[in-house]
Amino acid sequence: MMIFLFLAIFLFVGYNVFTVSKFGVPNSLSATYYHLQQKYGCGLVFSVMLALVSIISMVVALEVTAGKWYQFLAFLTTIGTVFVAFSPRFKALEHTRVHSVSAVISITSALLLMAFMGYFRLALIPLMAFGIHTVIRKPIFIEKRVYITEIAVFLSIFIVLISEMSKCGI
Repeated sequence: MMIFLFLAIFLFVGYNVFTVSKFGVPNSLSATYYHLQQKYGCGLVFSVMLALVSIISMVVALEVTAGKWYQFLAFLTTIGTVFVAFSPRFKALEHTRVHSVSAVISITSALLLMAFMGYFRLALIPLMAFGIHTVIRKPIFIEKRVYITEIAVFLSIFIVLISEMSKCGI
C-alpha cells in the first residue's frame, strides 16, 4: 500500500515540477489544464494525473480510517478531487459549478479529516498559507494563493497518510 501512495506522491510532485518549470507558478492547480492544452494540446494529462492521485489516495485513506466514524471524510476528500479532475475546464460554464463545489468539498473535508485524525496543527498549515497570501497585498501573492493553498493541502494529506500507514504497519 505504501508503494502506491509513493507512486501517487511521485506523480503529483513530478506533474507540478514539470508544469511550474514550463509555465511558472500557476494561479491554481487546475489552471495547469489550460496551460497544457494551449501549449501541447494535452490538457487531459491534468485529469489523468489528478484522478490517479485521488483514487490511489482514496484507497489508502479509506484503509487508515477503517472503522472510524469520520471515514466518510476520507471519501469526500478524494471523490471531490476526482470530480475536479473530470471537470477541468473551470472557465467553461458547464464545468464551473461542478469544479468549484467539488474543490470546496474536497478541501474542507481534507482539513476536517486531518483535524479528526489528530493532525490539527497540520490542518492549519493550508489555512495559514491562504491567510498569509491574502494579507500580503502584492498582486503576485493574491494571484497564487489558491495554488499555494492547494499544494499545502495535498502535501499535508500525504504526510498524514504516510504517518498513519507507518503507525498501522500497512
